[in-house]
Amino acid sequence: MKNMFTVKKITSAAILTALATVSTLLFKLVPMGPLPFLRFSLTPSLIIFSSLTLGPVLGAVVGAASDLIPAVVAPTGTGIINPYITIVYALLGIAPWALEFLTKKIRSSLRKPYFFYAANALVFVAVAIPMFVTDAFDGWFKDNALTARIIVLTVLLLAACACSYLVTTTNKNYEKNLLETSKFPSPNEIAIIALICEFFVMLLGKTTAFILFIPGLNFWLIFYMIFIGFPVNVAISTLATYWMIQFEDKHLHLVSREND
Repeated sequence: MKNMFTVKKITSAAILTALATVSTLLFKLVPMGPLPFLRFSLTPSLIIFSSLTLGPVLGAVVGAASDLIPAVVAPTGTGIINPYITIVYALLGIAPWALEFLTKKIRSSLRKPYFFYAANALVFVAVAIPMFVTDAFDGWFKDNALTARIIVLTVLLLAACACSYLVTTTNKNYEKNLLETSKFPSPNEIAIIALICEFFVMLLGKTTAFILFIPGLNFWLIFYMIFIGFPVNVAISTLATYWMIQFEDKHLHLVSREND
């Protein structure tokens, strides 16, 4: 890869690291109540954007720094940095760059986001079933368990539907240009990339990182807490990443991919 560390790219990485740090710190302030491992944040979007526009090395740097800097500036819990979580965020800075090679090869078959629709539906069902076949919510929310179930499922359903609709709409606008020759991934491609990254990196990766760092935690309990936010986080990552790419391409021109 030529010009991997141009001044433009290093400057962009520094700006994105600062934005990701602020995002992480802000969203840490949002109380999750009885679901301490659940997080909603713009940080993954910024890391995915970094990976797609700056490449895997700077993407990994932005990802790792977005976890390390907030952990040092505003430590939570034990106050000890979890190196496994840092590795997860570094991987998030690499995975989208690698996945883009795959989505670009099958771009023509991603004109319709049927796979994304199906995955969203499966995730919603997978989140909803445990709410009614286990007593986890009773333990977490006590007398408000039924209300919590309704609110959570409503929010997730709205997020999944809104994301699917917006991805479809933005992809139609995208297709007005030459789809096969575009230098950036389509909304459908970004949706697939965000979905795969959210499941394998942010869900499985973070759950494993917590278990490795704090032995004795229940893997499936943490997995499910993080999984509850899956549809919302995929929606945020997909739409925020796409619009950041569009804004950068049309107005900022900080990153030039022609020489990559």
